[in-house]
Amino acid sequence: PMVFVLLSLFFATLLGCYQPSASSSPQRTVEALLSLLHDRDAVSRRTAAEALGKIGDARGAGPLIESLKDEDWLVRRNAAESLARLGAKQAIDPLLPLLEDENTMVQETVEGVLASLGWKAKP
Repeated sequence: PMVFVLLSLFFATLLGCYQPSASSSPQRTVEALLSLLHDRDAVSRRTAAEALGKIGDARGAGPLIESLKDEDWLVRRNAAESLARLGAKQAIDPLLPLLEDENTMVQETVEGVLASLGWKAKP
């Protein structure tokens, strides 16, 4: 009987610790990430650009295309990678100028992204 009481108290304590997540709505999560693409902090913008690709929500395509113009090279690179994950063929033309980006890592990433989207360089 004593073991049963102790186990009951243990499980009751665990149930009392349960906290629901702050936001259960995928809609709110995507909206928050889209907002973070315009944050002052470059790390926030980088993270948001990467997360939008991982989530795979097509609403991120337009804002990610805009992020290809970000001053931070990692934001540009993450946005390009996320556009590839989304299969956003509408990003091909906006990606082309990044083939001559000041950062070679962005250039290399964009080459791979364009290839994954089916773009072929003209000979």
